[in-house]
Amino acid sequence: AVDFLMKAVSGGWNPVQNFIAGCGPSKTTCRAAGIFDLSRQVHLSLQRHSSDVQPSKAQLSSLLAETSLDGCEPLLRRLPSSLFDGAHGASGGAPASLGAFIDEVAALASENPLLCRLSRRVRCEAVAPHELDGEVYRLVHYCLLLHLVTRVLAQEPEVADQVYRHMRQAVRSRPGWDRALNWFEVAKLTTMDITLERFAEHRLCGRPLPPNFGHLGLPFNILEAVLQDALRGCHHNAAAGLALSASRPGSAGAAAVSTDPRRAVQMWLPRPTEWKHLYVSWNMCFTTAYADSPYFAAAILAPCVLGAEPHEFVFHRALALHLHISTAIRQRHVLGRPSLRNPVMSRHDWRHADLSRAWGDLNFDEAMRYERRLRLTPHLLPLARAVRRHRRGLLHAWQRQLPATSSRAGHATA
Repeated sequence: AVDFLMKAVSGGWNPVQNFIAGCGPSKTTCRAAGIFDLSRQVHLSLQRHSSDVQPSKAQLSSLLAETSLDGCEPLLRRLPSSLFDGAHGASGGAPASLGAFIDEVAALASENPLLCRLSRRVRCEAVAPHELDGEVYRLVHYCLLLHLVTRVLAQEPEVADQVYRHMRQAVRSRPGWDRALNWFEVAKLTTMDITLERFAEHRLCGRPLPPNFGHLGLPFNILEAVLQDALRGCHHNAAAGLALSASRPGSAGAAAVSTDPRRAVQMWLPRPTEWKHLYVSWNMCFTTAYADSPYFAAAILAPCVLGAEPHEFVFHRALALHLHISTAIRQRHVLGRPSLRNPVMSRHDWRHADLSRAWGDLNFDEAMRYERRLRLTPHLLPLARAVRRHRRGLLHAWQRQLPATSSRAGHATA
């Protein structure tokens, strides 16, 4: 009842449109047609580049060396030995092929209505030229690398802490590593360090999380990007980020650490699934300002991040984002490129102003709907409770009548 009323009030429900949609292909298939079209393009690009559809051990090992984690023994003991040089872990959980991995990413992306809407708008322009097939091949492997490493970090608190300290040392060990960083990059790296140190503190020591954990750190982290968006003139996407930052953890439930061996950090946000969908779309739009934007997107499209439960999404996202940011900053220093606006990990400049503008407009519209639903929720909750009470009353009345009805039917039959 609440969902029905919210859709009706927000203009998201149309009975005629629903009837027409029900008469054709499934709603999910129609809505995600653009996503699956893009995934087919990636499949074709990989096939043109290499006849071998299996993940390349050489490519993954090379990318792991770029992150500096090829010398992190605690991690190597858990990564699949079939995919990484020097790794000793079991091969279970590794994708059967690159095609299966792409399909997994596409299936998860198809659950996000914002990504589906965007893909329908841009799919005609998204065909990559053949000369970028090698770039696409490398990019798919990078997303797979982030997925495999982040999954280990989310499952193993001790390994996560050791990898964090290894990455921190690898980035800061080179003289002058921070000279080319702008204010946003310094702020982002600082807040990420604080976040991961807090994660380790509560995951390793068994200390309970404060109920409002993240209610300041997460909004501040988002506001850093909002300000950057505003300064480059992407005002609609900046406004969408403001809506996300205003919906703080703790307002919909107390933060906690899971009781299983993972000790995963769980944070509850208002209307968590919608918040997650908006965050994914907003952040991917924000990173289109960078020449390496698909590599930034890989840190959020990795299945262990994109497919995380809403209350664990921020936890997985922070682990993957720190891996990517540390790798990008380190590579920029190694290559002597002073700005992330120049290609660092990519061989191609992926910036597209029209895409950024259209994506920002889409996110702004959804942020307005999200805020409207938040304002309606307190008023609709009493109605939802009344509907549930009435439904329970009807059910109990029906159950009381059932024995008498059955008895009468038995006598009639006799």
